[in-house]
Amino acid sequence: MTFESKKIHKITFFKIAISIGIFVWMIYFVSWLTVMGGFTKLEKRFVERNIARSREVVEDRINNIALKLVDWSIWDDTYAFIEDRNEAYIKSNLTTNALDTGKIDMMAFLNSHGELVYFMGRDAGKEQRFFLEELESYLAPGSAVLKHPDEKSSVSGIIIFSRGPMMIVSKPIVTSEGKGPVRGTIIFAAYLNAAELKHFGEIIKVDLDVQRFDAISLPPDFTAAREAFGKGQETFIKKLDTSFIAGYSVLKDINGKPALILKVTIPREITQFGRQTLGYFFIALILVGFIFGFMVYVPLSREIRVREQVEQEIAKINEAFLQLAKHSRTVVWEVDAKGLYTYVSDMSEAVWGYSPQELMGRMHFYDLHPQEGREEFKQAAFAVFKEKGSFKDLVNAIETKDGRQVWVSTNGIPLLNADGSLKGYRGNDTDITARKQAEDSLNNMRVQMVRADKLSTLGEMASGMAHEMNQPLAGISLVADSFRIFMRKKILTDEKVEAGLKDISDNIQRMTNIINHVRVYARQETVEFGEVDIPQTIDSALILMGAQLRVRGIELTKIIESNLPWVMGNAHQLEQVWINFISNARDAMDEKQKQIDEGKLKMPGYQKSLSIAVLFQKDDGRILITFTDNGIGVSPDVLKKAFEPFFTTKEVGRGTGLGLSISHGIIQSHKGTLNMEGWEGQGVTLKVYLPVLRAA
Repeated sequence: MTFESKKIHKITFFKIAISIGIFVWMIYFVSWLTVMGGFTKLEKRFVERNIARSREVVEDRINNIALKLVDWSIWDDTYAFIEDRNEAYIKSNLTTNALDTGKIDMMAFLNSHGELVYFMGRDAGKEQRFFLEELESYLAPGSAVLKHPDEKSSVSGIIIFSRGPMMIVSKPIVTSEGKGPVRGTIIFAAYLNAAELKHFGEIIKVDLDVQRFDAISLPPDFTAAREAFGKGQETFIKKLDTSFIAGYSVLKDINGKPALILKVTIPREITQFGRQTLGYFFIALILVGFIFGFMVYVPLSREIRVREQVEQEIAKINEAFLQLAKHSRTVVWEVDAKGLYTYVSDMSEAVWGYSPQELMGRMHFYDLHPQEGREEFKQAAFAVFKEKGSFKDLVNAIETKDGRQVWVSTNGIPLLNADGSLKGYRGNDTDITARKQAEDSLNNMRVQMVRADKLSTLGEMASGMAHEMNQPLAGISLVADSFRIFMRKKILTDEKVEAGLKDISDNIQRMTNIINHVRVYARQETVEFGEVDIPQTIDSALILMGAQLRVRGIELTKIIESNLPWVMGNAHQLEQVWINFISNARDAMDEKQKQIDEGKLKMPGYQKSLSIAVLFQKDDGRILITFTDNGIGVSPDVLKKAFEPFFTTKEVGRGTGLGLSISHGIIQSHKGTLNMEGWEGQGVTLKVYLPVLRAA
């Protein structure tokens, strides 16, 4: 492997690696935005749901106290006690066991005048003074605690005491039948302390905490929540760190004023699951990118080595040709863009009578032409120069140094600078008697050019193949999005996971099939004939070229007769013919669109279209394959030369001029015929007739 070849291999590897890396990063970045955005919303809804559940569990606790209080407030014994304060009621009912049974910390009995009849707490003496002092503002006549408009009324909620918040319930004292008149009020209360919060948290599987709303000093997160509530928010959510998130809400007192800020702390399992899912997806993307890069690099690396071998073989052929020229009557030459000789082989002295030193830098090629007709010959030659065309078997006269006239067959190809401008021509002049020998050398060179043309086609297909890969990759991304939606709706089942994984596997298999097909097309195989299904070869060609048609907005129409007979041939060679036809049609339609855009043609609403038809002609036992485009078309003069080697109407660098010539030779080797019909400005139709082998 030469230094230049190693350099090309290294550049190719880095380009593929960088392209795949950028592509993988872009997909991952977009997936991160969409998937993590969804998980963040899902996490927020989860926190809001737990805030609501925490409020519900507090309300359930207050309701439970209210249920316990019903048995005491609607009871004839209590109804009598509030009036006569009998000791028997106290001894029988007002014991510490009553507090434990009701799961409360204090109870109070007040008469209809708001006077305390009896109080009981965990520490009766201290609690009674504390209760009366703290509850004084709530026991004023007409206050919410003592206001009972009817026998069934109830007041419940939270009251902030200096010792901490209390859950309180107040009910009117009536008879066992629920009748009045109301003789007073009975109050049950329980502290909303750490033990209660821990119990609530165990019920709903979260951590709970409360802070007074009017506290002067609050932790930073509670301060931020209070500010949010002051702006009208009902809930506030804050990410504490990567592992926990908290939600905040306001608990109001019995007068409807903010009393407490309730905090719910929850592990961030949802976002952690999202990050884990994206991590797996990223690993899968890297794996797919590695496989894709490997499958692209290996065949390209092989082709680079093949190209180097071809170049070496061409160099050997050139050297052999020069050696042959020394022993034949063939003069090899090079001229610049003005026709001045820059190189002439030694045979010039034997054939023309001029030494190379007499010609190089001193004479133009047309100076050797006889005086008569020299100007016309010069103009015709420079017309070809202008088009960067080639000379093929151009028979012309040369006047030797001693005045003799010889006839030579001239062949020449253009030499181009890096920017595509004409540098000059390289060619040879052969005595007519040496024509056969020159043609054999040209045929050997043509074989090498066929391989180079195949490499050129692979290069054109590279961008189209990358576009074709986007579709299965987009399918994989769609499965990931579906998983996210199913998880949000909690409908992700094993069956859906299995179906999604199958879609991912199918898309990877699709990419593998495309890459394998390129490898089959690219490798050099021996030409062996066998049974060939023509529609299958067309489908194979479209696998490689279809993306280029779609990218260029070309409408493709296929009309393929069913149950077509098979032909005897080589599927890869026929596929190469169809690819050449499709490439020519694509370029012709691009050229027409270019002329329309430049205002050279007026054709509003122009739509590129390519039609492929395969029909069986029973009358002559042949299959007819047609390719019809609506491109720029060809003139009658171009139509006559279409199958000549090196003849091309394309811009320099866009074709070797060998495509149709090679295709014509392949069709002839299949015992078929190739015809071309064209109309300038309207399009071209290529017709291929192949003899059938048997019915499919």
